[in-house]
Amino acid sequence: MKLPHCNSILAVVAAVTQLAGSPAAVAGPNVFEARSGISVLALTTVTPNTVPREYLPHAELTSLDFARRLERQGVQVVRLPTNPLPLMQSDMEPRGKAIDQVLEVADVFLRAGIAVIVDLHFWPPGGDAARAKVFNDTAQLESYKAAVRELAIHMLRIPHPGIALELFNEPPACSSSSGMNWKQVQPSLISDVRNHAPALPLVVTGCGGQLDGLLDLDGVDFRDQNIIYSFHFYEPFAYTHQSAFYGSAGYRIPYPPDPKVKLTDVLPSYDSVHPERFRYANNDFKRYLVSGFSERDVFRRLSQVAAWADSKRVPRNRIFMGEWGAVIGAAPLGEAARASELRWLGDVRRAAVSLGFKDAFWLFPRQGGYDYDPDNHWLRDDVAQAIGLTSPR
Repeated sequence: MKLPHCNSILAVVAAVTQLAGSPAAVAGPNVFEARSGISVLALTTVTPNTVPREYLPHAELTSLDFARRLERQGVQVVRLPTNPLPLMQSDMEPRGKAIDQVLEVADVFLRAGIAVIVDLHFWPPGGDAARAKVFNDTAQLESYKAAVRELAIHMLRIPHPGIALELFNEPPACSSSSGMNWKQVQPSLISDVRNHAPALPLVVTGCGGQLDGLLDLDGVDFRDQNIIYSFHFYEPFAYTHQSAFYGSAGYRIPYPPDPKVKLTDVLPSYDSVHPERFRYANNDFKRYLVSGFSERDVFRRLSQVAAWADSKRVPRNRIFMGEWGAVIGAAPLGEAARASELRWLGDVRRAAVSLGFKDAFWLFPRQGGYDYDPDNHWLRDDVAQAIGLTSPR
């Protein structure tokens, strides 16, 4: 149901309150019950051209046919990264249009029977610089808090628990030089939202957004049954980011690691990457190749999250492996690289399922990416199987 633009927060609250008794409020997709998920970078809330060209067209990624195809493949929850910059504008009209666009896209997936998590996720234009300002500029932080509050209130127009709001994608590590600490900012955001939307499902995370940050989470009321706890899993980083971060061509480094692999065969050339990245690559690849990291280590690391959840009396269905994958870079070179990739995906997925977590694979494939099938314009069948989905019907 679409609401007209309102001139005040109170007017929005009054309008959505009229929907509270609707039977639709307890029917349909459920973010708490959903398990298998995928991220879809499809929101273009800055300008129509902010999605990189290698991604499929915005209209295709947000069509009902697209959503239904994902549902048939077994996707139960879609994570929608959306740039918060348009929501932080001072002008009410473009801000309202941006919110409408977010929720109209979410509604497409909900109509296909897929739960939705709206993820506030900075990317260019703005990107890391805009993200950093939220933690170093009091005015920017207040603008961000206002955007989160307004989006949360408007999200009440969609029956929950079909939809959830993720407060911030990968906040800075608390040991960083940022001025304001996530351990202070997140409780403030939660409190602000709860004053207006007491039961809206929220996705929270720890400093840095990774596994160890979640284990150190502070300032959250663990009794709140409408909170989902998220972490991202890209371990071992030297494997999952070998082309995206280190500049290695293709996926030359195997999983599990093999100490017999020569470092000179997997290092990028010095002149192809930033010198500092080359230094990281040299050190990290060397350690990884002799680490013996295996399926057992994947399970051990994810079991730490399970033990943490049990200690906080948080049900496992509220633990969300919100991003995971071998980050898209150059396509794997040869069958050995492909086998390594599929083995890692399968190990992580099996561990997450056995521990009762929900997950969202990163991300629906971009054209030319390692997981993209150019003949079917879709996710590769072998990748789909490895991450727990079926072949599309």
